[in-house]
Amino acid sequence: MQENAIKALQTGIQGRNRPENLLEDILLLLSLFPRTVSLRQVNFVACQLFALLAAVWFRTYLRSSKTSSFVRHVVATLLGLYLALFCFGWYALHFLVQTGISYGIMVIMGAENMHRCGSSNWIL
Repeated sequence: MQENAIKALQTGIQGRNRPENLLEDILLLLSLFPRTVSLRQVNFVACQLFALLAAVWFRTYLRSSKTSSFVRHVVATLLGLYLALFCFGWYALHFLVQTGISYGIMVIMGAENMHRCGSSNWIL
């Protein structure tokens, strides 16, 4: 019995260090409503609210007239990666791998081998 409690405590301590478990305390506060809120839902809402605040900051301090497009792209990419890691944990690695493979295929194949929306043979 005592061994199970120690294992649960160790798992809890190790699990809290992962990015997707940072808001677990808020979930405990919301657990007054039984089985209505999960940690993933809390993380998703937190990411949405943070993204709205980041959009205001991005629009205010990283205007296209003040900063280069390279800086804007780097900030947006890093912020997006952080939010993906926070919301989905290491499963976000799947996003990166799939996006990298798709981008690599598009670069290798070239624009002449891809269909275009404006072509006359486009069928809806």
